[in-house]
Amino acid sequence: MNPVLFDDYVDDEQLVVLSEDLGAYAWKHRLVGMVGEGFLCVDKRVRKIGSYQFHPKLLPHAEVQQVCISRHFAWKGVLGGILLVLFGVCIVLEGWIGDEITGSFVVWGPFVCLLSGLALILGAVRNRIAVESVRGTFAWISPVLQYKQTLDICRNAEAWCRQARIPCTSHVDD
Repeated sequence: MNPVLFDDYVDDEQLVVLSEDLGAYAWKHRLVGMVGEGFLCVDKRVRKIGSYQFHPKLLPHAEVQQVCISRHFAWKGVLGGILLVLFGVCIVLEGWIGDEITGSFVVWGPFVCLLSGLALILGAVRNRIAVESVRGTFAWISPVLQYKQTLDICRNAEAWCRQARIPCTSHVDD
């Protein structure tokens, strides 16, 4: 994985880490943390041998125009989940029933495909925090199957916005 380094903010007692690592291609305009002075975002990557490192930059409260905390439905995840379930069913039909495929993949392949596909389908509803600023829009989307666990992060972000007098819309009930 490609780590996000919070070295400059480790001493901050109000540090909330949203993402500890990012994908090599899905990293632009990502919100990765919150501190007392504002939000931490990533807008460039540093190449290391075999991976990348991300150094978050502070987006002060003064530069933030609006924060939107909402539910997010991951259509790509549902599509990927459906494809994985169909692939698992095809393995069962060809490997177990049709005896076309041999080897250990026939045993573990359908289970892995079906379980990961169902996780993607069931975990399609996620939390999303979008911060609009002068520099652009930075967003964070909660991981798969962690909607309820990340509601506290959304409540935290909403409280920080109220405290800093930043316009905020939220789906979280107090």
